[in-house]
Amino acid sequence: MHFLQSDLERAKELLKEKHYTCVLCKDAQCVISKEHGVKPLLAFLNSGESYADFSAADQIVGQAAAHLYLLIGVSAVYADVISKGAIQLLTEHHIPVEHGTVVDQIRNRAGNDLKKSQLSMISQMMILKNVLAQMKASTFFQSYILFLQFFSMRRSITKCCNSN
Repeated sequence: MHFLQSDLERAKELLKEKHYTCVLCKDAQCVISKEHGVKPLLAFLNSGESYADFSAADQIVGQAAAHLYLLIGVSAVYADVISKGAIQLLTEHHIPVEHGTVVDQIRNRAGNDLKKSQLSMISQMMILKNVLAQMKASTFFQSYILFLQFFSMRRSITKCCNSN
């Protein structure tokens, strides 16, 4: 696990010294951003590049960012400021977490929290990613069953998030 630590240390160093908002590092490759919020994470996801097993350093990580880091497939996360929910989510998925300040909740620039519908969408994306990975190694019939299970889970997540 030594390589994870050196990647994470390099990402932390770039975050602090160069004043980036988000840094991903693996081996000799580092990807940086000065965008705020979850914009850099969405850009990483939409880039078509694989950032699996990269270590991430970020200024602020809430639950939404933690979900996106899981989708990206990072191997470790450092945050200057992190929510308790983000720590719980990442550690439940066996992602090592280092942090500065821990807060109850991260609020966006408008001063409110992430809408439950947004968390629902992120949860559904994570489930779909897992289903698609399983479908690649499955027969047609197994893929069809996985597809039906995904839509069943999607309905229950949506119902749960809309009921509160």
